[in-house]
Order: sequence, then structure tokens, then C-alpha cells
Amino acid sequence: WIAKPDGTEIHFDAQMAAYHGPIGPGLAERIALNHPDDAPRMSAAREQAYRTGTTFEVEGRLRRYDGAWRWHRLVMIPIRSDLTGDVVEWLGTSLDIDDLYAAKRKLEENAELLRLAQDAAGAGMWEWDARSDSVRLSSESARMWGWRCDDGQSIEMPVSDWGQRCHPDDLDMVWEKTASALAERGSYAADFRIRPVGAPDGTWRWISGCGRVMLDAQGEPCGMIGLNFDITERKEAERRIEHLARHDELTGLPNRSLFRDHLQRSLAHACRHGDGVALLCLDLDRFKAVNDTYGHLVGDELLRQVATRLRAALRSDDMLARLGGDEFAVVSKLAEGPDQALRTAQRLIAAIEQPFGAMGQKLLIGLSIGIAYAREGGDTEQLHHDADAALYAAKAAGRNTVRVYGVADQGFATSL
Repeated sequence: WIAKPDGTEIHFDAQMAAYHGPIGPGLAERIALNHPDDAPRMSAAREQAYRTGTTFEVEGRLRRYDGAWRWHRLVMIPIRSDLTGDVVEWLGTSLDIDDLYAAKRKLEENAELLRLAQDAAGAGMWEWDARSDSVRLSSESARMWGWRCDDGQSIEMPVSDWGQRCHPDDLDMVWEKTASALAERGSYAADFRIRPVGAPDGTWRWISGCGRVMLDAQGEPCGMIGLNFDITERKEAERRIEHLARHDELTGLPNRSLFRDHLQRSLAHACRHGDGVALLCLDLDRFKAVNDTYGHLVGDELLRQVATRLRAALRSDDMLARLGGDEFAVVSKLAEGPDQALRTAQRLIAAIEQPFGAMGQKLLIGLSIGIAYAREGGDTEQLHHDADAALYAAKAAGRNTVRVYGVADQGFATSL
């Protein structure tokens, strides 16, 4: 249809006339097509468009030629003068969407089946109303947050209260993804941590949230609706898998892969800031004899105790790793100069030379250490080669011995 600027006269095309039956050109005849329950809302939206000269869009029921009421989406856009910019007429379209509404009613009738499916999947619904800035949680979602809620009920709260339960490190990310979804009128997905009501400080559960933006009759975002899933167990499993991939299963120490990454970062930092770095390669003396005599169970328990003693003898910024078998390594930042590495080696040897007790057996072992200092322009492979060479010399010299790879003369210096 086409209407005058003030909407007082309307002309319908043949398809509109055939759909609704004979219609006069007056506004009153047009309004008479509106369902009585929808007419006030539709008229208010139309009058707002006339006053502001902006596009008009609304959904409501219209009477068909046979008297049936069917849902329609009405859109009316202003046509403006190229010279003055004034509205010279309005162009309107009407789309029958009653079948969509029928599908919506059908979905509402099956809401209980949907709820049961969500319960089976461990999902909880949530809905955010942008106009009131409040969030409504279904009973399942509320229980994830620690609130008590009977089945089929929901709770509503300000978004600010919801945000207070979100982990501070995750909250900005959640808001950024929400804003992005609103700007794109699209979907939202985020994994974040929450502290359930009544849970002790430091207790966090992982939630995976997803949803879509809801639009009002004018096509503007008015909120979001979606689902929550508690993924705490999945996240914990992922954390364990990631930890095992980078740590030794027996001692819990970093493994060879994590050790190499740390050593590479330490050398890069030393190159930028001029700091000293030492690599200490450690090998247990007489460990093979323990394994052969008492078996692998005793040997494994001994290795766990060795790891505990070595950790206790190191500073907090030293990195201890188990490279395999009875081989360990330490990356040490030399804040106090090169002699710091020698003092560290002395503490490690003193810690290991004390007797061990494993499964009723008293065990005496020793520790050999090779030390190498990072060279200017050297890399991790070169440093590791130098420390291994020093360790070989220490093992050859006897137990509880340390050797330092000499940079100037390529020789070895005995320090103990």
C-alpha cells in the first residue's frame, strides 16, 4: 500500500484488496482490519512513525476476506523528496506470518518435553531482559549457581548480582562477547567460572553458556535467551590431561618438554636483560643398584622422595625437572653471580646424601652434578651439551661430585 505523508489516505494494490476484500482509502477502514486486541499497540507504533518520519515495523493480527484473523508483519518506510528531504509518501508491505505463529504455539505446547530434554542434557535456561537489565534463571540454572529452586520455577535478579558471582578474570570476557553478539544481532558463547552461593572462597565451577539475541518489533536487540551447561568435570579432566602432557607422572615435576620450553624462555630473557643463567644436570649415584636389589616399587618411591628433597633445597625461582630415569635438571637464574649455581649444587648434594627410607629399606645414594653457564649467542642445545659434558666428568670423578664446564679453556673446574 501507499499512504499520504499524514496517513489520511491509503491506496492498496490488487493483492492486498484480494486478500482482505474491498477496503476504502480512509485510515479508519484500514484500522478496522486490525484485531481489537492488537489495534492500540499497532496504532501507537504507526503514529510514532508518522511523528518521527522513521520506518515502522510491527506484528499483529489482520482480518482476512473470509473473516479469519491471521498474524502479519507490517513494515512501512518513508519515501522522501530528493530536494527537501521531506516525507512525500509512505510505502507499506504486509506479510502473512500466521504459520510461524502456529509453529510457535506448537512449540509452547511442547515446552514440557523441551524441559525434560534439557534436564537430560544437564542444561539450564537463562534469559536476559535488556530493558530491565535483569536475568532470569530456570530451576536447573539456578541450582548451578547454588540457589535453591523447585523444578519448573525460576529466579530473577539484576545482572549486577549475577556478575558478582562470576570470576573477576572472566567477567570482562563475558561482557565483551555479550556486546559483540548484540552488535551483530547474532549468537553468544562463552566458558566462564562462577562461585556458587554458599560455596567457600576459592571454589569455582565452570559454566558453558550459549544463546541468541532477541529482537523487538522494531528489529532492535531487547535481550538474549540461551542455555547453561556445568562443564566443571570436563574442565578438570582437560586440566589433568594438559598437566600429564607436561609433567612427569611419578614425581609431578615438569617433564622434558616443559623443561625445554622453560629453558628456552630463560635464555631469551637473559639475552634481553643481560642476566646469567645456569643449567645443572643431575644424576643419582647407585640408583641402578637400588632398583636391581629391591625392585622398581622401591625405586619409584625413592625417586618420589628424591624429587621432594630436591625441590626443598631450591629457591622458588629455580625450575626442577625430571628428564627420565634417575636424571634431573635445574634451570637457575644467577641473580647473585656464577657462584650461586655452585652453592645450589652443594645444597642439592647435601640433601641427597642423607639416608632414605623406602618400604622398610634404608637406602644410601649420591648425586653427581654438571653445571654449564649460558654463553653469549648460545642456544638450549649447546647449553645442554655443555652441562651433560660436565656431568660426565663428575660421574667419572666419583659420587657426590660437581663439575663446571669451563667457557674460556673448554675444561672442567672441580668445585667440591
